[in-house]
Amino acid sequence: MELNYKFTKSLFPSNTLKEKVVYAVARKSRNTNELISHFFKAEGVTKQAVYKALRSLLREEIVIKQRKQVVINSAWLSQMKQLVATGERTIGADKEKTIFGPLSFKRKITLRFKNTESLDIYSGHLLLTLADHFKDKPFFFFNHHEWFIYDRPLSETYLYETVAEKGYKIFLTLGKNTSLARDFKRKFEKGNVQIAIDDSYKFPITDYLFVVEDFIIIARYDKKISEDINKLMTETDIMNENEIARLGKILVSCRDARIIIVRNKLRAQKIRRALAKNFVIKKSEL
Repeated sequence: MELNYKFTKSLFPSNTLKEKVVYAVARKSRNTNELISHFFKAEGVTKQAVYKALRSLLREEIVIKQRKQVVINSAWLSQMKQLVATGERTIGADKEKTIFGPLSFKRKITLRFKNTESLDIYSGHLLLTLADHFKDKPFFFFNHHEWFIYDRPLSETYLYETVAEKGYKIFLTLGKNTSLARDFKRKFEKGNVQIAIDDSYKFPITDYLFVVEDFIIIARYDKKISEDINKLMTETDIMNENEIARLGKILVSCRDARIIIVRNKLRAQKIRRALAKNFVIKKSEL
């Protein structure tokens, strides 16, 4: 799996070119001319801008340079690994306390977010946390449209690659049979990630959800943007820059974004069985 440079954003809050240089050399060592050529062809970035980003990364000891070859600094990488390991241990403690502690005594909790991006980021965190706890259990998803892949393509692709690589059992139903849905299915269905398209379900247009064991996780958006997203994704065959910009404007106008976490064994089982009809899965797993 390739490094997702968007996840380095907090390290480089003011210079996305630095993020992209780190991403590029993390995949393999590059010489300076290769980097200059790559960023000029891909984004029209000047040679001076690439040199400036490199000088900054060299000063910060994030990359090192041997003649014209640029590589990730192993010492910096070791520090990052240590940071990740510490963070994972912390998350491990927190998830038992926040998800499998207090919530084990509650039936429902609602979390509100300032915008759709914050909700989406938390959903990804919640998915991987639950997946780590329920490693061998099937996860059933229902999305009216897979618009997230256009709003946050790097992060969403990373999530799909992660669940595929770790072998989590993912069953995703898309609720509208559109050109975009069919294209998404072609690109992302593989191995343990099964994708179906079925417009017979009657989930509210505001709700996107996933279910595992007795957990029902509902991402709920306000009705206006949900209807606008539905219109855009239904009428659009190819998401070009203009359509992605339209999606961005719709999402910015969101006034209500929330995640509802429900623990209800019978209701969760009912949803799992309803969503399972289009997939190859053992009855015993439901």
